[in-house]
Amino acid sequence: DNIGESRTIGNLYLRYHSADGQWTASLYSRNVANEEYVVNRRDFSNALEGNLVIYGAPRVNGVSLTMRF
Repeated sequence: DNIGESRTIGNLYLRYHSADGQWTASLYSRNVANEEYVVNRRDFSNALEGNLVIYGAPRVNGVSLTMRF
């Protein structure tokens, strides 16, 4: 993986509002395809004989419920 490579990360967000406006329910998914990609890389081969590679976040799914009083 190259840091400069072009990539597409898909996200989904679905929200439902109740008819009376008292509550909202949401579903979301970030990085839907669970794409593995490098966001940062450091070469420490001279000092530590290794590299530091930082990857982007994996797929994250969630639910949100909001109520108004």
